[in-house]
Amino acid sequence: MVDNLCFPVDQYTLKTQELKYEGSMLAVTYREYRMVTYCANPIDPDYQGMDVWVPVSVNGKDVDTSDPPILINNSIQAYTSWNIRTGIPGRPHPDVRMPSPGEHGGPGGPGGGPDDGTRHVKTDRNFLPLYAMSRGIIIVKPGARGRDNRDANGIYFGKAPAAVVDLKACVRYIRHNKGVFPGNTDKIFSKETLIKSTF
Repeated sequence: MVDNLCFPVDQYTLKTQELKYEGSMLAVTYREYRMVTYCANPIDPDYQGMDVWVPVSVNGKDVDTSDPPILINNSIQAYTSWNIRTGIPGRPHPDVRMPSPGEHGGPGGPGGGPDDGTRHVKTDRNFLPLYAMSRGIIIVKPGARGRDNRDANGIYFGKAPAAVVDLKACVRYIRHNKGVFPGNTDKIFSKETLIKSTF
């Protein structure tokens, strides 16, 4: 296995966030892996990387991550980019609102701060990843190049099919790390989210 394509099992931050669901408060503890590069020779690691959230416990009860499915929470729209370092999407056209600084972060919502208990998972799409983790699902948030990417010389480097190639590389990386990557690498599914539901 190529060294830079090995999943960094021990390089994570342990976090806990609360989720209000059906009148109950759930404390979800998870391992956060940031900026994992999913290809051997990235053109730009800010776009060709992913964040991974692995649930550890819910309300103090351990979560078994040996066989659960893996959710790729995809925010790529209209072949635009997703910067995994900043959590800010590319702009498909001028009418799309861009997140302000601090609106991105971990799986609990804008900025990655803990839930204040006022949001409900059924009506707030920001909490899809946290809710999924409360059910034991592994979350992957991939970055990808898009048609809006330009290098220092103004040359576009993310034209189609770059976004599809990058998302496919993310899936291949997960499968390449079978037995190391948490969850069942044969049960990978994807959910596209709206720009307003970045996490």
